[in-house]
Amino acid sequence: MTSDDSRFQVTSPARVRRLLELLSRQRAPVSMRFDDTQDSHVSMVLSVDGDARVFYLDEVGLAVGRRQAEAGAVFSAHAALDGVAVAFTGCRVTGRAVFDGVDAYAVPFPPQVMYWQRREQFRARVPRAIGVTVTLVADQGKYRLQGLLEDLSAVGCRVVFQALLPPTDLTGQHFADVMIDAPEPFGRLELAADACHMFQDSEGRVVAGGFRFAGVSRGVAQSLERFVQHLQREAHRLQRD
Repeated sequence: MTSDDSRFQVTSPARVRRLLELLSRQRAPVSMRFDDTQDSHVSMVLSVDGDARVFYLDEVGLAVGRRQAEAGAVFSAHAALDGVAVAFTGCRVTGRAVFDGVDAYAVPFPPQVMYWQRREQFRARVPRAIGVTVTLVADQGKYRLQGLLEDLSAVGCRVVFQALLPPTDLTGQHFADVMIDAPEPFGRLELAADACHMFQDSEGRVVAGGFRFAGVSRGVAQSLERFVQHLQREAHRLQRD
């Protein structure tokens, strides 16, 4: 982890559930490492049962890994999502299931999950003078956030909210409807996003959020890239001036 990383510890079952659902939605490869042998195997989160506090991992391919899993060997796991990393320890398989014909392992929620955002992807700062408004909607309107775009990359953004939010942890929350009102000629960009982390003030109120894009169409992805390049050129121009 570099000095630019921000590491967060998640312990509440609701937050753990959202992060596991984030891995499932993004179909992110999960690296499992068993404590007794340090053998590493690749899997994937297929489903999450928040009520039972259990998630389901795709069965590993190697026979040695299957034997370790089915014997209840303790393992840790790590996954990466274009700049967002998730890790947890102290897990073990407690049962089996089948999803769409795929064999899976049932694993109780880990007691804690660590996650952090890496700053490897170029992020263009958005001048306040441009005033790019972002609207994020989740759960059929249960959560509706609005703010100003602070920075942008091809895979995510940071939004400063126009009104302070009460202490609410939305980490891992999926926002199915996200509208970025970019200036012409880019226009409104519509996509989905997952909340990676929330920034709070000294009183615990939410002031900003970091989001990772999801379900981006090819056309929107191309518009995002052009907009990021435009912001980068503007930043260089302002530096010269």
